[in-house]
Amino acid sequence: MRPARLLVRCGLALSVLAAASLPGWPAAEAATTPTVTLLGSGYGHGVGLSQYGARGMALEGRTAPEILTHYYTGTTVAPVDDSMDLRVNLLHLVTSATFRSVAVDTGGGAMQVAIGGVGTVASSPADSWRATKTPAGIVLSRTSTAGTTTYPATTAVTVRWAGTRFLPGPATLLDLAGPGEALGDNTGRYRDGDVGIVAGTSTMEVVAVLRLHDEYLDGIAEMSSAWPTEAVRTQIVASRTYALNAYGSGAVTTSCSCHLYDSVYSQVYAGWSKQSEAGGLGARWTSAVTSTAATSTTGLAVLYGGAPIAAYFASSTGGQTRASENVWGGVLPYARSVDDHWSLQKTNNPMASWQVPVTTDRLRASVFPALPDIARFQLTSFNADGTLATATAWSAAGTSATATGAQVASGLGLLSRWVTSFTTTLANSPSPVVDVKVTPGYRLAGTREWLTWCEPYGVDRRCWSYLKATTVVGSPGSYRVVYDWVFNNITYLAASTPAWDTNPLAQPGERTISGRLWNVTCTPGATGPRTCRAWIWATLVSAQPQPGGGYVFVRINGWVYNDEVRISGV
Repeated sequence: MRPARLLVRCGLALSVLAAASLPGWPAAEAATTPTVTLLGSGYGHGVGLSQYGARGMALEGRTAPEILTHYYTGTTVAPVDDSMDLRVNLLHLVTSATFRSVAVDTGGGAMQVAIGGVGTVASSPADSWRATKTPAGIVLSRTSTAGTTTYPATTAVTVRWAGTRFLPGPATLLDLAGPGEALGDNTGRYRDGDVGIVAGTSTMEVVAVLRLHDEYLDGIAEMSSAWPTEAVRTQIVASRTYALNAYGSGAVTTSCSCHLYDSVYSQVYAGWSKQSEAGGLGARWTSAVTSTAATSTTGLAVLYGGAPIAAYFASSTGGQTRASENVWGGVLPYARSVDDHWSLQKTNNPMASWQVPVTTDRLRASVFPALPDIARFQLTSFNADGTLATATAWSAAGTSATATGAQVASGLGLLSRWVTSFTTTLANSPSPVVDVKVTPGYRLAGTREWLTWCEPYGVDRRCWSYLKATTVVGSPGSYRVVYDWVFNNITYLAASTPAWDTNPLAQPGERTISGRLWNVTCTPGATGPRTCRAWIWATLVSAQPQPGGGYVFVRINGWVYNDEVRISGV
């Protein structure tokens, strides 16, 4: 489980952004008000497995069982039965849903819709279905070239498509969309299992039935498929274990008619978009899933006292994980604080260090509202795991107020509670103007917050930049608008070489690369010293504000800025 995450566009078929959140290129500006700059590291709650820690250990040659037993104290890794069917909630508390079948193989596309009290209706890719919750129950309508057919209200619907264990035939996908969403992109598509629609009082639940052993794990999207193999295997075993623990004795949670959600409320199940990742990455992930299976009905899991643990995981830490009771209050004997120095390796973890400057006005309003002003600030105590325990501020009149580390982190929206030090800046004390796209660390450029990390690449380096922006997160049926870190672009710093002179990212024009449409512009020209910027044609999720409040989420297509290549003359 990882409640905080970076949404990186690179290599994904779907870019999830809020309307008007695509960044401009603001120039860095000097701070003009008193500022406290907090310095820290890590990203997430820090309990259990550190994902970047697993990556660092894998790069050192450690195996998945070694990594898992390091982060989960007193555990063993052994095969257990994982042949059970999980109920995974895909759309929660919705009033409508649309779906259809999509052929993958020649002759595919067959679908059956079982409607309670009516029977089973055969369907093809030419049909589009809509389920609507009414006071009478779930009303299904099917639209085809012959027109629209509406069926009597029912309390339950089961959808099955060809090429699964529930319905034989050529490979087919189920394409599913929630309210305000549209069919037709690579999200909400499922290759395995079947899907049920269950009526509630005023809403309905859309739930997939998936075999844990393969169908569920093949679609887990909690780690990059391109990471070292042993890190990927570590994540798969942790995800299997988390699901086994959530499944327990098999009892279903009534509120969602499920064992797990498909989102960060449990762990992210993306289905076909994970299994079909381009460049062989989807196959690499599913191959890793297979490698963690002991038999056709058992798979490796993390056990404590012979039982699967609640295998929590987070992105990274400040060098040491946290004990469960210091985060949530309950003592889990296997969730102890352990070494995680790999998270502090800047070549391994983009969140190995970060800086967050805040004005004293914002610090007072967000953390110390009882004070009339802030004239002095201090980090006053730390926990044994290195996280901030307390911070104290004083007003000009000498009045003090103390906040917990949790209050500081939540009030200021910090990436983690590993706040290790700070600096202060007086009013009108200028900050240096820097190029935020190629300067590692945290920067405030104008009113925008930037975070950049770089790595060696060729004779120079490449840098990933993120910025704080309004964005859309979640999955179909559970999208929400948040203000969070969003991927901005990759900047390549390169010398003019024959390799770059023929690289499509450094040549102007519109072209298809690996099945994606790209558009590149270069200034001043196509050769010699130049700056080339590349956009990808992608599907976005737009959050459209409504007059009465809230949003309608709509998929739109457009050019998305992805990378910049700066080629010097040397």
